[in-house]
Amino acid sequence: MAENGKKDEVALALAAGTPVAEIAQRTGVGERTIHRWRTDSTFRQLVRSHRAAMTERALGRLADGMTEAAETLRSLLRGEGESVRLNAAKAILEIGNKFHELQDIDQRIGELERLLSEKQL
Repeated sequence: MAENGKKDEVALALAAGTPVAEIAQRTGVGERTIHRWRTDSTFRQLVRSHRAAMTERALGRLADGMTEAAETLRSLLRGEGESVRLNAAKAILEIGNKFHELQDIDQRIGELERLLSEKQL
C-alpha cells in the first residue's frame, strides 16, 4: 500500500479513537512515524475529515431512531404506574425545552451572520 494509503488508514483509525500502538501494529507503520504525521496540518485535517464523516453517519442513525423514541415516550405517558408517567413527562418537557433553546440560538446566530454579512458588503 502506498504511503498515502497508509496515511489514510492511520488517519481513519485515529479518527475512530484507536490507540497509536494498536494502529502501528495493525498497519505496520511505526509509532514514531504516526506521531510525526500527527504534527502535520494536512494529516490532522484528514483525521478531522474522517471524524466528521463518522459523526455525520452516527447522527443520521440517531435521527432515524428519534421518531420511534418519541413515540415510546408518548406511549409511556399512558403507561402503568405514576413514576413511569412522571419520568416520561419530565423527559418530554426537558427535551422540548432544550429543542426550543437550540432553535432560538440557531435563529440568533443566523441573524448575527446576516448582520455581519451586510456589514462586510
